[in-house]
Amino acid sequence: MLKRLKLKNIGLIDDLSIEFNSGLNILTGETGAGKSMILSALQLILGERADYSILKNHEKNGSAEAVFENAEDTALPILDFEKEGIEPEDGAFIIRRLLQKEGKSRAFVNGSSIILSTLKNGGEKMVDIHGQHEHQALLKKETHLRWLDGYLSLEDEASKVSAIFTELKKKKEEINLLNEKQKEAAVKKEFLEFKLSELEKAELKEKEEGELEAEQKILANAEKIKEAGGEVFTKLYESDNSAISRIEEAAGKMERLKETDPFFEKYAGIFSGAASAVSDAAMEIQSYCSSLENDSQRLETVEERQSLIEKLKRKYGASLAGLIKMAEEAKTELSLIESADAKKEILENEFESIKKNLTEMAGKLHEKRIDGVKEFKQAVETELKGLNMENAKFEIEVTLADATDGLMLNKKQTKIFQRGFGDFRFLISTNEGQKPMPLTKVASGGEISRVMLGLKCATGKVQPVPVLVFDEIDSGIGGKTADLVGEKLKKLSKNCQILCITHLPQIARQADHHYVVKKESSRNNTIVSISLLDSEERVEELARMQAGKEITHAARQHAREMIGD
Repeated sequence: MLKRLKLKNIGLIDDLSIEFNSGLNILTGETGAGKSMILSALQLILGERADYSILKNHEKNGSAEAVFENAEDTALPILDFEKEGIEPEDGAFIIRRLLQKEGKSRAFVNGSSIILSTLKNGGEKMVDIHGQHEHQALLKKETHLRWLDGYLSLEDEASKVSAIFTELKKKKEEINLLNEKQKEAAVKKEFLEFKLSELEKAELKEKEEGELEAEQKILANAEKIKEAGGEVFTKLYESDNSAISRIEEAAGKMERLKETDPFFEKYAGIFSGAASAVSDAAMEIQSYCSSLENDSQRLETVEERQSLIEKLKRKYGASLAGLIKMAEEAKTELSLIESADAKKEILENEFESIKKNLTEMAGKLHEKRIDGVKEFKQAVETELKGLNMENAKFEIEVTLADATDGLMLNKKQTKIFQRGFGDFRFLISTNEGQKPMPLTKVASGGEISRVMLGLKCATGKVQPVPVLVFDEIDSGIGGKTADLVGEKLKKLSKNCQILCITHLPQIARQADHHYVVKKESSRNNTIVSISLLDSEERVEELARMQAGKEITHAARQHAREMIGD
């Protein structure tokens, strides 16, 4: 239960602390006194996004704190907190939300920092808030299936189906994406195959350009090289006055002189070696030049090869090394494209396996829902009759393949949606002989409030939430109906703690604990306060709610009668 609420610098509130109790807690006060601000602060505590405009003084931080503790024989179902390693302290969780003036907010549970999503998930298990916005939510058929699942305790199964549905959609998207890529690849594949064929046919090799250039120069200048080589050989070796004959002559003289003067011994060796080296060089030059031929056919072949390489370089905008790498990349990419068929087959097999699992689970869930519709219908009608809607007929319309976001499962056009098969919609007739129709076409504002309360009462019996909050559920009702709503809230409060903001004395009189919210202005400041009323103060407040500004003796007497004093 919600034990304590503390607010600082929130809305019109400077510093407020209030203790709540089990049972039915009623909050009343003049319109605009600040009752809804207390509700907004509670929503903030439970993980709603922060609106920094609610800071009363924007030069100061604001905070909202709530203490939730176990009732005598109930356990706090806050598994989300415990997963974060946050344990209750003395059976309680203290949740604090800090709004910083710089425009940031932080959340704490028992002093430990916590992210908003975890806080929100935990808060939803503790507190169920019904405000005016929920009237509108009830008019949307998308919310109706959740009420049925809540009554039948099928939320866990529905969540599993939803998770598998999401997995199936993701797998379908992967297949669709792969199909699109394959369409693009079909065009690309033809180009890649052509490019790879052209490059592989060229049989390109690294360093080939340098080798071809060197060979082309030799072949293009073969005659000049041969002629020059012959001249060199003649001058070095073959002529009467050749270089080799002169060196040999000098070497002979050095040999003779060294016998007379050791100084020449060194040079005798040098000239002898030079003669041998020049002789070898001359012979090698003569041999090489003799082997050279004016091979115009080979020259043509080399130049054609050079031309081919240059053509490919220009065509693909790459160097020789780049062309070789490009061929390897094309080969790899073609391999990937060709392997896409195998990948697609794997994805499609996975899709079929998930679809089969989803179909089975969703089918079983759908059967349980259909089996439970009658029981849920009767439970809601029973609650509505107790709320002065004696002639109300509550129905649930179930249709298949009536939504746009489903996945087609087979050729019979069977669709499945995020929460399973079928589209569930609440229908109601409030008058005898009237055909049940969607809530938007039949129910008035007051009737919607009672339908909502009836649903809360019906589902609360099977899936109780520790704390229920009702913000002006009395909208559009009065008289006997207001009495019945009050009695229904009183009865409901036996199973959980209820906080109810109301303007009707017929509802307020049912309070186990009655609080009044007041707004007072003084010295250019407006202050909101809240206080628990004693017996006499309750009489005065109920009399005000009935009589308005002028509270008469009769109004006070009637108030005493209403609360049984």
